[in-house]
Parts: sequence; C-alpha cells; structure tokens
Amino acid sequence: SGATSNGAREADMTWAIYQACRAELELYSGVKVFCTRTQNECPTLQERVNRAKGAGCDAYVSLHINASGGIGAEVYYPYNSSYNKDAYTVGKSLADSILSELNKLGIKNRGSKVRIIDEVGRYGYDSNGDGKYDTYADYYGDIRYSRLAGMPGIIVEHAFIDSSDYYNYLNTTGKLQALGRADATAIAKVYGLSKEADDPNRIKMYRLYNRYTGEHFYTSSTAERVNLIDCGWSSEGIAWRAPKSGDPVYRLYNPNVSGGDHHYTTSADELIDLVNRDWRHEGIGWYSDSSKAVAVYRLYNPNAVTGTHHYTTDSAERNSLVEAGWKDEGIGWYGVK
Repeated sequence: SGATSNGAREADMTWAIYQACRAELELYSGVKVFCTRTQNECPTLQERVNRAKGAGCDAYVSLHINASGGIGAEVYYPYNSSYNKDAYTVGKSLADSILSELNKLGIKNRGSKVRIIDEVGRYGYDSNGDGKYDTYADYYGDIRYSRLAGMPGIIVEHAFIDSSDYYNYLNTTGKLQALGRADATAIAKVYGLSKEADDPNRIKMYRLYNRYTGEHFYTSSTAERVNLIDCGWSSEGIAWRAPKSGDPVYRLYNPNVSGGDHHYTTSADELIDLVNRDWRHEGIGWYSDSSKAVAVYRLYNPNAVTGTHHYTTDSAERNSLVEAGWKDEGIGWYGVK
C-alpha cells in the first residue's frame, strides 16, 4: 500500500498520477510509455528496472507520495559520478523540471536531492572497467539499478499524505491527475518533445484498456478518451491512424453482458446480425483505408464474455495472442501510414 493516512493509500494515488502522466505523454510525437508493474503487483526494484531496460526505456521515473508530516515536493536523482555521467546530467534536469512544474500548482519546492552510499568496496560503481568499485553508489535502488542499466532514474515525491498537502493537492482524482500532467509536461520539456500536429488526412485512433472487463476500446475522440481515463481505463497510446474517408467501420455495443462490450466491423451483414441480437448500432466509428496500407488484425477470444475481440497492427502481438489461445480472424480493416 505504501504510505497511508487520511483513509488514502500511496499505491492508489500514484496509480492515478501514473495514468494521467501516461495519457499526457502519449500525446507527444514518438513517445511510448512503459509501466514496470500492473496495478496490484509488487515486483522488486531490480525487477522493475530490468523490465524497463528490456522495454528499451530511455528513463526510469518512480512516482511516490511522501509521509512524516512535511510539506512540499522533492525529487531524488543520480549523484555526479563519472560512472554513466548521463544518468546524472539527465536525471538532474528531469528533477529540476518536474519540481518547477509541480511548483506551478502551488506545491512547495523542497529541492532536487541526491543520496549516496559511501561504502565504495561494496556498493560503488566500476568507472574504468577494471572490475573494481571505485566510486560511491546511489543510495536508492531505483536510481542505482537504473544507472547500472544505463538509464537515468529518479524518484518523485509529489507531496505529503499526512499533512495539509493532502487536502491541497492529493484528496481528489482531479488533483492527482494534475500532478501526473505536470510530470509529463516536465519530462517533455527535458527531452524536447512536441505534440504531433493534426494531419488532415490521418486520424489518430486511441486504444484504451479496462482491467475489470478485459475489453480494449478504440476511439478517435479525444474527449471520449479523456473521459474513459478519468473513469479508470488505461491509456495504451495510439493504435493506428485511420483515413478521413474510405470503407466504413461500424461500431456496436452489447449492453447485455457485465460491463458491456464493443465490437467493430466493416461487414454490413455482421452489423445486421448483431443488431438482430440486441447489440446497439453506434454508427460509423472510423474508415478503412481503400488502398490497404496498414493491416489491422482481428482476433477472437472464445473463452471471454467481454473483450472478446482485439484489434492490432502489431503482428508480434497477434502471434502472441494466438499462442495464448485466441483465434486469428484475419484482417479487420486497414489504417494509413
């Protein structure tokens, strides 16, 4: 649970911050966010870093809520060592940028900080490759393991759960989401990210996931995306890009299963069949590219009640689901490059 106070848990609060941070970051061009754990999972710090490294992450950002009655936000970053110097340089920039954005929300800036272990023989870094530790080590595992893996790692303590900070910055979902958006804005500034300009010929199709029902949902509506994230859906970025016109892809909804379920099809016959089975026709969701530039694969899970179909442009994801027992139903429609 992490820190607890005022009937709140750090684990729940940081998850809300993460969701908002991810949703905002993925609006920037070329960004992919990877989470090192599922919501109720608690892997070791080493395992989290290993997962981030395996996913090819450029930076490791650990989100926290502080305790012990203080006020304000602080960020820990790698100390100035010759070993993997970029971890220090980028880490400090991330720390300073995040604190600046959090301060704009009114949160006291407690400073960017480092903490070291001065037992060189046991915990240090091997800066010259001779197999011997010859520098101090970063104290916190998140930061130390990240540095060893070649990534800058930081720890963001947003505010205190057991002080006036709770009522000022932490006690509503909206306030937690503001913290996540501030984190994202700060990260984007450090990396010089820019939000992808709207293309008059391509529509971004967002993918979201409901962990309670197992359903993936797809929409081109930014408002619908934001609303679902506010309701607890996980943002999974941009699934593909659809053309402005072409063959219609129909969207249907089944209200007769727990949690509901959506289905998408280019087939008018399938549309009519599902409507006759009491599915709701929700109109044209988007269009399929007539030139068939990018295939969107359709899969079916015969063991599910909701989230029975999944759609992806990733052939590796398709193959993985088939190995897990899903049925490959071919190409559902096409996106554009």
